[in-house]
Amino acid sequence: AGSRAAWQAIRDVHPLCDQPDRPLWRISVAPSRGGEVLTAIPGARGFLDWAGGLVWLDLPPADDAGAAQVRSAVGDGHATLFRASAQLRATVASFQPQPEALAALTARVKHAFDPKGILNLGRMYSGV
Repeated sequence: AGSRAAWQAIRDVHPLCDQPDRPLWRISVAPSRGGEVLTAIPGARGFLDWAGGLVWLDLPPADDAGAAQVRSAVGDGHATLFRASAQLRATVASFQPQPEALAALTARVKHAFDPKGILNLGRMYSGV
């Protein structure tokens, strides 16, 4: 029972829920880079899963939720802003910005399925 409770707390990211004003990021990188990403950002708290490939990370409050630092540390991985205030979520992109060619493809596919732009416009990427 104790083990089950501990793993459920980790699954639900409870170790990083004690200070809800701290932005929470879910980061996916090569397993060999997880520890590097976790230690590259000053003031970050976090833990690793997937042999280091999944990094849960929270940061001290900042104007950009730490997006610049996180995305710089992640490199070719992927970072998603998982928890932040409503104000930050309105101004900071939650999903990893796409390369220009992929962003154009995403916009074309979205337009093909939703030509009137009524389905969750801007939900994942600005203007899409």
